[in-house]
Amino acid sequence: MTSTPQMNKLTSKTRKALLTAGLLSGAAFATLGFTPAAKAFDFLNTNLEELAASKPFDIGDKTYSDFSYTGFKGTDTVNISEIGGPTPQHTLNLASSMGEWGKGTYTFSYKMMVKAPSLNVFSKYRNQVGSALFDKNIGTYTTAFSMLTPMATPPVPVTSKINAGPSPVANFTGGVTAAIFTNTLVVTDDGATVLDNTLTQEPEKGTTDEVPGPLPLLGAGAAFGFSRRIRNRIKAAA
Repeated sequence: MTSTPQMNKLTSKTRKALLTAGLLSGAAFATLGFTPAAKAFDFLNTNLEELAASKPFDIGDKTYSDFSYTGFKGTDTVNISEIGGPTPQHTLNLASSMGEWGKGTYTFSYKMMVKAPSLNVFSKYRNQVGSALFDKNIGTYTTAFSMLTPMATPPVPVTSKINAGPSPVANFTGGVTAAIFTNTLVVTDDGATVLDNTLTQEPEKGTTDEVPGPLPLLGAGAAFGFSRRIRNRIKAAA
């Protein structure tokens, strides 16, 4: 494993990389082909500890709740965003606050549900895991789904590898409007620094061919380029 002086140096590089990604986040949105409508973009910057202690809160037309985690640090940064028009994309980014998540197993789960009066349902999902460190970085990131919508069948779990691009697409059927997302990161060599969960929606009785394109990894660094004023939502609700 990396020695302490080297780890401090890599941590500095990681933080700079995250900052750069945050400053470039607007360009990242453009590359996805989105043209956000007025008030169609919503953003929250907080951390795992605050999420786990919070009451349910809304981002766009979704309500998030029941956050829990093991292995990760409470100070790890979480960014949740909605972008797009009538069929928005929801992205949740998680970034290490300590430079890396080293060898081990980490879990992170939360509930997401459509907020009335929205008529959207879950459409497609995929995840991604990456590292800003320059080592072997071997590991996997798997998302499993528990349906909270009656009669809905959960998609097959999807798995991505560190720095290997996004996982296969998971397709929701049966008009899913609520689910629990259970994420497991297993690092077998060196470390990871950023996780990315992306969900697209479609109208309740319609279809869409849009496949979620996760915000580029290190997009979690957008936290460092945005004001923390929205953070007060969770504190006010707690």
